[in-house]
Amino acid sequence: MTGESDYILKIFAADLAALSDSVLKHLTRMKGVASIRSNIVLQCVKSTTELPLSHLPAAG
Repeated sequence: MTGESDYILKIFAADLAALSDSVLKHLTRMKGVASIRSNIVLQCVKSTTELPLSHLPAAG
């Protein structure tokens, strides 16, 4: 990971109010948290961590 972020958190919230509540009541009060930047997903196109490796020979 490079750039201006030290940590990336993926937070699932019911709505923007719940997200705001989590950020304001929990994250901003943590020792060492100097700033927070949020990115909100409007639509999920693909949600998987699986890699398409079926073309590779089997190990062993």
